[in-house]
Amino acid sequence: MTVLVDKCLFSPHDLVAFLPKANADILGLALKRCFDYRSTDLPQSFSAVLNAIDTDSLERGWESATASVPNKPQFKTTFETIVKLIGEMEMAFYI
Repeated sequence: MTVLVDKCLFSPHDLVAFLPKANADILGLALKRCFDYRSTDLPQSFSAVLNAIDTDSLERGWESATASVPNKPQFKTTFETIVKLIGEMEMAFYI
């Protein structure tokens, strides 16, 4: 899972670092605009969507994606943290 923001790619490792610093209202507006631009409905719950993902292939890629990261975090812990952070912020996504 990689996220593109303003022409920069963010991995789950990056998201864990940056999500706590993000403004939920601005992130929600950006997500709404992104989904509107693609003429796609905003999911009712991003955390539910993330929880439903089969993460096996993501986890397999985690080793190479974090190869150069010192003291790299574990995939499962990182993914669970992302889901938790998104869950805490997502009420602002539905304005």
